[in-house]
Amino acid sequence: MALLYGALAYMVGIILGRILFDAAGLECPLPGWLWLAPLAFLPLTTLLKRKPPPVPPSLRWPVSAGFNAPAAGINPALLAAVVLCAAAGALRYAGQPFTPCWSPADLAYYNLPSSQAFERSAPKVTVTGFIDSYPLVADVKQEFVVSAGTIEVDGASQPVAGKVRLTTGIRERYLYGQPVHVTGRLVTPPEFEDFSYREYLARKG
Repeated sequence: MALLYGALAYMVGIILGRILFDAAGLECPLPGWLWLAPLAFLPLTTLLKRKPPPVPPSLRWPVSAGFNAPAAGINPALLAAVVLCAAAGALRYAGQPFTPCWSPADLAYYNLPSSQAFERSAPKVTVTGFIDSYPLVADVKQEFVVSAGTIEVDGASQPVAGKVRLTTGIRERYLYGQPVHVTGRLVTPPEFEDFSYREYLARKG
């Protein structure tokens, strides 16, 4: 049962970690190794079992028959282990959140908010890369993924890593692996009430 309680506490910790991460307004993850720190203290919880119960049990069980006296209240060792597992889960999410912290070397760093997608004053960029998926053709449009190698912003070009999903017309057909130069606005994926397309794409890389 202790293993089950620890696993449940770890999953609850991940949920709490996400809530606290968003509530604190953190944009960049914490060091990825921090979640191991609470787990390092788990072996020490066995020392709490050596402490005598604060209140003697109300029932007397015959030890000669193989019975052990019932523990009074919550087992402090189990409680400490559950708290440590929950802390490990919270730090696990803080170290690897759904949406990572982008740097200038990441293509997503140059994303605009979805509300600025159609503003005339919104800046445009040029992405150079190759088509990294088979184009999906439907009616009068086609959709494919471009794996970026460089990006040009305000006339300055620099290498980047990332992928962008592109939808265009079918007047010109594209092939898998074909080099392309794409000019337009990079927009952050939308957020829906019951589904985060942004987090979905971030998990897929």
